[in-house]
Amino acid sequence: MNNKGFFLVLMFLFLNSVLVFSQKEAEFSLLKTPKQKALEAEAKDLKFQDFFFEALKERAQDNYDKAITALNECDRIYPNHVAVNFEFAKNYFDLKQYQNALDFIQKTLKDKPKEFYVLEMAVKINMRLFNYPEAIALQKKLVKINPDQKNRLIYLYILNKQKEKAKELYAQLEKEQLLDNRKDYFKKVLFPNSNKKKTNNVIVADNNSIKFEKEQFYKTRSYKDLKTLLEKELLLKKYDDLVLDSSEGLSLFPAQPFVYYSNGLALNAKKRYKDALESLENALDYLLDENKQLQQQIFRQMAISYQGLGDVKNANKYQNKALK
Repeated sequence: MNNKGFFLVLMFLFLNSVLVFSQKEAEFSLLKTPKQKALEAEAKDLKFQDFFFEALKERAQDNYDKAITALNECDRIYPNHVAVNFEFAKNYFDLKQYQNALDFIQKTLKDKPKEFYVLEMAVKINMRLFNYPEAIALQKKLVKINPDQKNRLIYLYILNKQKEKAKELYAQLEKEQLLDNRKDYFKKVLFPNSNKKKTNNVIVADNNSIKFEKEQFYKTRSYKDLKTLLEKELLLKKYDDLVLDSSEGLSLFPAQPFVYYSNGLALNAKKRYKDALESLENALDYLLDENKQLQQQIFRQMAISYQGLGDVKNANKYQNKALK
């Protein structure tokens, strides 16, 4: 072998050893100590928490789009995290994007099939999508956790036109004295003939009578007294009082469409159109087919809300609905 050949062999061996050494060094650099891994995991957790709390803060301020943006960052860090999926569902629900809300609540249910608040949100979403059979199935799971939830099950049976099942459950709860403050409402819907009394009462309202009705309602906390009070406040256009008293009524009677309607009308009068629209949509959720007059009144107020929000298309849509 001449000198040139010998030199080439030496160069080949040298370059090969350098290459092998470089590969080993690269492999070694990828090996992280337990301390390094712990620090990286901690940084990842902190980043996740920052975005998650940002999402909670934005939702608390009704900035649902911004909350979803923060939740997307959470999802990039920990994909399909159960708490993130639940927050997605709540924010999409608040944005009235009910199909998206349903997708995320179904993911949440896979991880938390017996969690009360997850089931409760799933019922609300399915109600908004008019998926009453699914809402009933979920509500039955809530009943197993808390028997007080049977009252809501009666209401869902009514919405799903299963009045016989509603009557059966009503009779059971009446016997056990477990009917809640919707008792009169259920009775009126399920047993209409037993409540029919021909009356032509004319509502007489003045400041003194409103003062009396207000004292009466806050003493008895009954729906009958609340309805009388709200009707008189509507008649005299006492919108400040109507906002406060209807809000109090909603905390006591969360399934009464007339209370939501009164609240929505008062909020429209105060030019709080977004809040008004939410109350009016809730009124429709709890409204039964039989009450056409109230339905038309709700549609008229929804038209006013959309007009105030600058949504002419929906304003015209609900104005036309009110005329049918």
